[in-house]
Amino acid sequence: MALSIVLDHRTVYGPEAAFGALAPLRAIVQDVAGRAGVSGVTLLQGARQESDLLFRDEFCLYASQGMDYRPVLSRPEREWAARTGRVQDHLDGLNMQAKFRLCGSQAMVTQVTARLLDGGVLLSQIDGEGY
Repeated sequence: MALSIVLDHRTVYGPEAAFGALAPLRAIVQDVAGRAGVSGVTLLQGARQESDLLFRDEFCLYASQGMDYRPVLSRPEREWAARTGRVQDHLDGLNMQAKFRLCGSQAMVTQVTARLLDGGVLLSQIDGEGY
């Protein structure tokens, strides 16, 4: 199953709100992992700081099993060798045949949807939830 999840919880205030936004997408990853394995799943997760990457240990475990886990920090507290900026700027290399699940600010969902459509993804492949 090819599935790309783009999640940005930088704009969610408080850990409870961030958890509420991430929990349904985490459940999707867990379900896919339990049924077919995580190979073919990409998770692009945006956060302000490294400490804001909820479920990071779990997602790193899935990455060791084949999931493509791409954390992005907008304001790293210290040196961060991985992706920085906004998730919208890190869509290169995604499988454009995948089903896309988007969750984050309405602006992020709108921008990612537009970039995916410009890249040839069909609207029927995209399911987005903005807040």
